[in-house]
Amino acid sequence: MPLTQLLFSVLVSGAGLVASGAVSEFPEGAGKTAFDALKHRLAIKHNVTSLPLPEVAAQNPAFATAIKAELEKPTIAQ
Repeated sequence: MPLTQLLFSVLVSGAGLVASGAVSEFPEGAGKTAFDALKHRLAIKHNVTSLPLPEVAAQNPAFATAIKAELEKPTIAQ
């Protein structure tokens, strides 16, 4: 699986878990901490600005395209 697709899947899945509270421990536990750390690193180190969009990417393909385009930055793969 390409790194872009892997990161996109993690971001969308994590956003869905946080938003829905489907897994009761995720929003307060290590899962959310790891998810927030990933988002922070992508935002700060790699200037990924589309991070608020994963919550709505499943409903809007344009958002998914924007997120994937940012995740394809060469510096992220390094």
